[in-house]
Amino acid sequence: MTAINALGESAAGTTASAVPEVPPNAPSQLSATASTTNASVSLQWTASPGASSYVVKRALSASSPWVVIANDVSSTSFTDVDATSGRTYYYSVAAETSAGQESANSPAATATIIPAAPTNLTATTSKSQAMLSWTSSLGATSYKVLRSTTSGGSYSLVASGVTTTNFTDSRVTTGTTHHYVVQAVDATGTSADSSQVNVTPKRGK
Repeated sequence: MTAINALGESAAGTTASAVPEVPPNAPSQLSATASTTNASVSLQWTASPGASSYVVKRALSASSPWVVIANDVSSTSFTDVDATSGRTYYYSVAAETSAGQESANSPAATATIIPAAPTNLTATTSKSQAMLSWTSSLGATSYKVLRSTTSGGSYSLVASGVTTTNFTDSRVTTGTTHHYVVQAVDATGTSADSSQVNVTPKRGK
């Protein structure tokens, strides 16, 4: 750099150089896996060379705007615990350098949150019946009751479309141990099995 006035031009000043920073490549191989036990989604992706952190974004549809749900993620994984049963979510991740240069968004990954499995399943017997009750699953619209005479299954469907958190099975064999599990259902799918309970109905009045 030189200075110029009416008398002429100065000698050149000290030389300086700069290398423009290039944004990192977008993360690749993003995957989104919905939990079968609670309303959460686990994300995994491949690291971007030169990235110091990542920005996680979420949308409610393919055409909805992205909303940042996490900044400064230092690893190549993240769990979204702020999800709601019955919804499909779209996710994308961007890489960021220490100077704040952000990459383009990664290709989107989707996950659908199905209900969590019912909890606290209990079974009692009375008058040649098996009476079941359980704790409701958030977002569930109905339940399925399944039964087996072998511990661990395979289970057969006893009832579907159950809209309460209890069920009485009157089609049992007295003196035989019955093993039950319950599944929660909503518009997006069916949950994993609840914990199994066992009951042996006895003949009663």
